[in-house]
Amino acid sequence: MRKLIVAASAVFSSLLIAVPAAADGPISLPPLAPGEVLLEVSGAGTVKTPATSATFIVSVATEGESEAAARRSADASIRRVIAAARAAGVAPGDYEASPIENSEYPVGDMNAMVMNVFGESEAGSQPSNFASATVTIRMRSAAAAPALAPTLTRIDGVASATPEYVLDDDTAARRGARADAIRRARADADAYAATLNMRVARVLRITERSGFDPMTMLFSSGSEMERRMEGRERAAIDGQIETSAMVGVDFALAPR
Repeated sequence: MRKLIVAASAVFSSLLIAVPAAADGPISLPPLAPGEVLLEVSGAGTVKTPATSATFIVSVATEGESEAAARRSADASIRRVIAAARAAGVAPGDYEASPIENSEYPVGDMNAMVMNVFGESEAGSQPSNFASATVTIRMRSAAAAPALAPTLTRIDGVASATPEYVLDDDTAARRGARADAIRRARADADAYAATLNMRVARVLRITERSGFDPMTMLFSSGSEMERRMEGRERAAIDGQIETSAMVGVDFALAPR
């Protein structure tokens, strides 16, 4: 239980550290003309780009009549996973298997694990008949990943094999996300101006809000937080990488 509390504290601390610090002192803006009104708008922009590469973290979990039998079964599964990767064109340097480990309960059995942690299970005194390992497969072309996924999951002993897609160079995607964020900010500014019977006269300042800012995303219409949390799962489904950008734009509104 103490380990869980320490881990949770570490995650919370990392979120706090990642929040951009406020700038010291007041931020100067160009002076407003008579009749102008300052409007501060935040825009959240996104673009979806096909992934260029993919990585499989294949989880192998086996059971045997003895510890040695479980390890032999895990080793056989690992060999079949590697053979499938080689057949898909993966080079020897692009896959690796972790050492096989034994455990007192099946991998993924959270109930057994919790009972063991709190001393409510006698599994620790029993022979270890379960074995597990992971195989990391790096695919240079993301297009080949969807065909490999079902092959891996059909192998006995493979508990999971979902690809994590990667965009190796996101330069163009980040530019597109910024452009989308500015477009959305301008659309919001026009809507505010129309409501006030005013017009957008000029842009006073543009600020890119980079990094993981929980408070900004939490109050940005709910969309940005959801995109960040769901992005990896969506990428695993359709092979598209979603790149996001948060941009703040200060406008001067003038009478019509």
